[in-house]
Amino acid sequence: MTRDRGAIRGWAVVGGGLVLLAGAVAWWWEQRAASFALPGRLPVDRVVAELAAALPDSRQAPLAPRRGLLASAGPRDALIAPPGSRLPLRLRVPAEAVLAFSVGVEGDGAKDRRAAGVRFRVLVDGVERFARVVNPAARRADRVWFDEQVELSGAAGREVEIVFATDVAGPGTPAGTPGWSGVRVVERHWRARQPADPSTPNVLVLLVDTLRADRLGCYGAVPSPSPTLDALAARGALFEQNVAHASWTMPSTASILTGLYPSAHGVTGDRGQTLRDDLVTLAEAAEEHGITTVAVSTNPLVSRGTNFAQGFETFVELDIETRREGGEVVKTPASASAVNDVFLRWLRSNRAHRFLA
Repeated sequence: MTRDRGAIRGWAVVGGGLVLLAGAVAWWWEQRAASFALPGRLPVDRVVAELAAALPDSRQAPLAPRRGLLASAGPRDALIAPPGSRLPLRLRVPAEAVLAFSVGVEGDGAKDRRAAGVRFRVLVDGVERFARVVNPAARRADRVWFDEQVELSGAAGREVEIVFATDVAGPGTPAGTPGWSGVRVVERHWRARQPADPSTPNVLVLLVDTLRADRLGCYGAVPSPSPTLDALAARGALFEQNVAHASWTMPSTASILTGLYPSAHGVTGDRGQTLRDDLVTLAEAAEEHGITTVAVSTNPLVSRGTNFAQGFETFVELDIETRREGGEVVKTPASASAVNDVFLRWLRSNRAHRFLA
């Protein structure tokens, strides 16, 4: 946060185990990236085709791919495709089109250098346009989802065949179960970025899961464990009467991002549900006006896998650390300081832009 942006103007909302704070502050980007530079113009993507339903099912594909949840770093709805699968798809390509998808391999969390990786490939009219080998048994860094893109604008206006292929990469038993997730075609447009200016403040939304209101000083906790949030509340507007739209994370967060009741946005059930592409999110509304968007999450329920990243130009999912204790797998989310570090490094490179974080 910088003092030359003017006084903090913000609000706090508490309800349903969620604390939401927003104001004229700053935030975010990729935790491993050395550079957080963004292109001069703001890319705005609109989904024109969700391809999961168009991909062949087990009756059509030779190695019986199936749909289901696949956990890499957080569960995602995926097309589970055993090595050797070939998933063909014919598509008429719109202008400024980008093929977006994620690849991941679900292993058992154990290290095994003898295990073979899985090679993912995307071929467009027989030409390889993407390839990546994922081996979670050999490399801890591969125990995540990899979000990828293939430019299709060169094929605009004509029909192409896209093939999604998986193969064993090397000798040995495959390191786990491979899957494709979030396969879609988006049409990309460009907007001029709004510059940072004291008259048009930035917006920071801080979402803390399972935090009760009475555990914050501004809501009566003594002694207060939250002096910084208390100071923000004292200088801004504190809402004392709040009702959450739901009693757990996914539907409540979906309502925050869309402004809709759970009955309207549809995220009401268990894990595996995703936010619909046709809904307009807070981030998408901001981007349409040239506001740069960024988000950092340590919660797999607020992730690309649940499509809560929709509209954010930069979305960073911090790894969940997995270790074994007494024969059991223990998972630990990243700390708040890790979130802050990512955001502040992003901010150092992008403070010239007005942003929603």
